[in-house]
Amino acid sequence: MDAASAALGAAFGALPEELRATAPLYVLCRDYGTWAARRFVARCHDPARRLRPSDSVGLETSELVRPYLTAAEHRGDCYLLAQLPAARLPVARLPVAQAEFTPPVTAARPAAVVLDLIVFPGEDPRDADCLALATTWKASGL
Repeated sequence: MDAASAALGAAFGALPEELRATAPLYVLCRDYGTWAARRFVARCHDPARRLRPSDSVGLETSELVRPYLTAAEHRGDCYLLAQLPAARLPVARLPVAQAEFTPPVTAARPAAVVLDLIVFPGEDPRDADCLALATTWKASGL
């Protein structure tokens, strides 16, 4: 996805050069993962369409960030984060489940990038637009 690569390029580019290649990447992919799974199921049930290996690879959110990470020779960790819907979590955990994600940026890990994938479904459930927003997090003083 070109949008993810462009967003990641801008976010990692905002980091000091010595941190770019090793800063961890956190990908918030709940909406995208749900959409990709629904799209795959629709393709499985489409009698006019033959499934291809690329259909199952399309489920993998990691494929959205792989082109950028490979081209940039990124060596940092990459975490794909999906959250259960609040209705499926115990009541005691709801405030945590609804909280915004904040990466653990500390002196030991002074920077991180968070990529949020927001899906805007169209009329056809197999097609959707996706907004990729990347945010750079830095420890104070960087």
